[in-house]
Amino acid sequence: MTSAVIYFSKSGTTATIAKHIAKELDAPAEGIVRIGGGGVLAFFREIAQSLSGKQPNIQPLSLDISSYDRIIIGTPVWAGRVSSPVTSFLAQYGGGIQSAAAFITHGDVKNPYSEVFEQLQTMLGKKLDATFSVASRDAKSGAYDLSPFLTNLRAE
Repeated sequence: MTSAVIYFSKSGTTATIAKHIAKELDAPAEGIVRIGGGGVLAFFREIAQSLSGKQPNIQPLSLDISSYDRIIIGTPVWAGRVSSPVTSFLAQYGGGIQSAAAFITHGDVKNPYSEVFEQLQTMLGKKLDATFSVASRDAKSGAYDLSPFLTNLRAE
């Protein structure tokens, strides 16, 4: 099964995990790029967009996601929800996704944010093949174990 990793990363934490997954699966990875904005005010606008479900403009992807059997989606958790750039990605490209898995990065080490995976499944209209949740501090320190997630992906 061919896979590609598509992710959004504002701070670099989600990108770190995305690149690790891509390397382990020998899969291409591409970051979602939000168009416009920046600075402190942009952060508050992005949180508001995540809460409201509004979709910011994103740059077109260079990868043709319809040519992959599975898309592995990575998103930071913003205010308990999928980041707004990933919401935009799913609205624009979700119809071309045959099968999906997802990973999330977040600030609360005690909360796995399973509701974010449910939100992703609703947006995709399909069940996720595998999920992985990691706290940002663990992602930054390398204190995480991707092996169960990768094993699930390789078993498909």
